[in-house]
Amino acid sequence: MSIYEFEPNNLLNWITAFAIFEIPLALFYLSISSKKDTVTNWYSGKDINIWNVIAQDALYVICGIIIALRIFNYLVNQKKISKKFYNFILVFLAVQLTGDLLFALTIKSWPDKYKTYWISYFQNYINKSGLYALFGDSIYIITWSLAFYVVANYIKSFDVRIFIVSLFFFLVSAYSVRQK
Repeated sequence: MSIYEFEPNNLLNWITAFAIFEIPLALFYLSISSKKDTVTNWYSGKDINIWNVIAQDALYVICGIIIALRIFNYLVNQKKISKKFYNFILVFLAVQLTGDLLFALTIKSWPDKYKTYWISYFQNYINKSGLYALFGDSIYIITWSLAFYVVANYIKSFDVRIFIVSLFFFLVSAYSVRQK
């Protein structure tokens, strides 16, 4: 089995990697952001349900993983790049940057009469964050990729990976109920 294929075991590896890095990276982002930053609003759990944050963080990037793996394997098969993990990360970063830019262009040009909470939220995020969002998302992609590499190569046991994912969901569940 290759780590460069999107199949069930690797999906579990990607999800396990997410469970390992999401909370520490969120805490890092919170530590470098001001209270008024949209990233603070995103991860604080005050205004946005943390389950929304987890779903949007994970699912948006899993789409990028699938695209990046397709492009990476195509480039390897065409002998344009070698089958090295750092090349995969570079392809993944290119996919992420392209996706973020297309997302920003779409959101910024969204007609006002069809605005929703999320359209307004992301328009505000784009306006406030600018290029810092691309930098933050790049850190996110690199961190998730490196965590995946560690999981895929060093955490072979199915039960350990399920334990990590279960512990993550337990912690998120505990965090999701906030006292007022």
